[in-house]
Amino acid sequence: MTLAITGKNAYDSALSILRDFRGLRGLDRARIHDLLKVPGLGSAKVAQITAAFELGKRVCAGKLAEIYEYCKRDVDTARQVYRRLTFTKGPDSP
Repeated sequence: MTLAITGKNAYDSALSILRDFRGLRGLDRARIHDLLKVPGLGSAKVAQITAAFELGKRVCAGKLAEIYEYCKRDVDTARQVYRRLTFTKGPDSP
């Protein structure tokens, strides 16, 4: 993720934002409209920041394993449907 604020490099920009929001916890609690007021942060960058915090929370809560298992089941189901539609015999085909 890169950040561009005129006259500052990415590191200085990030430090400035962290100071303004009083650290990561404050940045996480910030409202979207407050983040959009920060020079250099547009809607796409705010969405990336929000998504990064959400993924971090899910990793800490152990929820990504559940999502992976769900997706894995969907992929297995899609393979079975594909085999049946293409009349391909696989190890799981009847």
